[in-house]
Amino acid sequence: MTAATPRPGDPSGAAPGADGGVGAPRRASGPTDAPLGALATAAALRSGELDPVSLAETALDRARTVGAEVGAFAHVLEELTLAQAREAGSTWKRPAPTAPSRSSPAPPPARGADADQGPHPARRRPLRGRRRGGCAGTSPRAPTGSRGRLLDGGTLTVGKTTTPEFGMPCYTEPATGAPARTPWDLRRTAGGSSGGAAAAVASGIVPIAHGSDGGGSVRIPAACCGIAGLKPSRGLVSPGPHGGEGMGLVTDGVLAREVRDLAAGLDLIAGPRPGDFMPAPAHEGSYLARLEQGAAPQRARIGVLREPLAADTEVHPAALAGLERAVHLLEDLGHSTQEIPAPFTPEQWTAFMPLWTVGAASIPLEPAQEGATAGADPLGARTGQGVHGRRPRRRVQRRAGPRPRHP
Repeated sequence: MTAATPRPGDPSGAAPGADGGVGAPRRASGPTDAPLGALATAAALRSGELDPVSLAETALDRARTVGAEVGAFAHVLEELTLAQAREAGSTWKRPAPTAPSRSSPAPPPARGADADQGPHPARRRPLRGRRRGGCAGTSPRAPTGSRGRLLDGGTLTVGKTTTPEFGMPCYTEPATGAPARTPWDLRRTAGGSSGGAAAAVASGIVPIAHGSDGGGSVRIPAACCGIAGLKPSRGLVSPGPHGGEGMGLVTDGVLAREVRDLAAGLDLIAGPRPGDFMPAPAHEGSYLARLEQGAAPQRARIGVLREPLAADTEVHPAALAGLERAVHLLEDLGHSTQEIPAPFTPEQWTAFMPLWTVGAASIPLEPAQEGATAGADPLGARTGQGVHGRRPRRRVQRRAGPRPRHP
């Protein structure tokens, strides 16, 4: 599966009826030629058709131009990107290793990073002045965990992609920067919280991006931008070495235009670390190899849900039309489909909210910084209620009782 990329003047960019009756969509000025995927870029670098520095310069130029149109980046790391590209170029002029391994860098497709890297001022108002994660102009610690594994795989870091405050909402509209928009229609959201990463991939700036997902933060932007997004199963990607899995919802994931690239990205970031609370069972081989060389998938029974889950509302005709196209494609591949009712009501769905509010309440902020979150909406986006500033924490405290005092 390969997702398309919007092109200037392309009338096929939006599904019929997607304008909602408010005029023609305005698309981002993406590349006129379909950009290469991550694995195709790697192959072109191996063959000498592409040069790492030229690749980096092209990605940086797109990040500054079309990236600004779609609100893809909070910060472009030009010096770091070019330094990584020069190092990659010198590495690949040496004799190639006899067999690829995680410690042997692959040719570097450019990627967007959903995590802070490199010295840059805080892009989220409540974090200004905090001495961590690249805030207040400080440099964060060297990339570790999934980000370190992606760099070990040979990727180039173009920049810090746009996310909303604390990654809590399902849209990407930070108080200190441009909102992330789908390149198919700049009037519409790129989703969230990995909205900038999805916009960067969908508009052809980068072929693959890192994201994280707790309540849909990879999957929602992928759907809004017409690309593929993967939230790995719990324990498949370690939160270590400096983090824990918390409530078990959040994990690192991958966004790309091609499913093969998702598999390659998962190969890089998957794997346990010492101390993981719930590591996934070990598996043999590569996800990419299983995708390309494995047996054809068995015939599956697939449920089709046409009702909304989290709200009592109507589904847009364009969304239903897209669902029908997917159903027909699955049936053409030999799978069977069956319409199913919603497994729970919108009221029952609110059982998710105590988990989400505890996540908001656990964010380590000083009192003054809590007040600076006014205008951020970490909870209302998922409940339809306007919840701002310190109210989420107070709400959790009322439910859970007084906070214990420590000596």
